[in-house]
Amino acid sequence: MEVITSKTDNSPLITLEESTLRISGRSYMNNAGDFYHNIIDWLEFRQINSLNVVVDLEYFNTSSSKSLLEFFRWMEKKSIDGKDMKVHWQVKPQFFEMYEAGEDYYDLLPNLDFEIVEL
Repeated sequence: MEVITSKTDNSPLITLEESTLRISGRSYMNNAGDFYHNIIDWLEFRQINSLNVVVDLEYFNTSSSKSLLEFFRWMEKKSIDGKDMKVHWQVKPQFFEMYEAGEDYYDLLPNLDFEIVEL
């Protein structure tokens, strides 16, 4: 497993193992756009053609929400281009807002394999 970014008080742990990228923790940094754009750049540099993204966030702010949508739209474009892209949006029962956010992403990304997984 490769650690791409370490978890901090306000940024998530992001790891890559084979073709699974895991985003976990909390995401409410001031530079969310730069943070997630750097992940896209890193994946582009590695020429990733198949990617399963497992999102297990407890909380994220508006800036992170927008940046995650941009990240998912990048994945959706790759999917349309024939790449194997999937999102597994994991939700714990106590985080109902995260379930609603997952539903919003699902609705906004019709060409991306997006699954909401209740834990």
